[in-house]
Amino acid sequence: MVPGTIVGKIVGGVCSLSGVLVIALPVPVIVSNFSRIYHQNQRSDKRKAQKVYAVTPHTTNKRFSLLTVRRRRTIIIILYFHVLKWRLLSILACVKMKR
Repeated sequence: MVPGTIVGKIVGGVCSLSGVLVIALPVPVIVSNFSRIYHQNQRSDKRKAQKVYAVTPHTTNKRFSLLTVRRRRTIIIILYFHVLKWRLLSILACVKMKR
């Protein structure tokens, strides 16, 4: 299905160019708005972090964050081993059922 006449080719060319423009024109607006909102969120997060850091003493803040990281790691390791244990138990149960 290709236009055979000159008028058909002109109409087809105009339609294809207008379709590209309709898609291409809003993209920079969307990108600029996204960039603006992203930078605003980054600035507000940085301000919140500075406020929290200014309120708490330096030693307490470092100690608290270090303990929090250690607790998170410990919890993650414990959960990992629990999941591993249950997987092994389910595999053993399947093996026993097949015998």
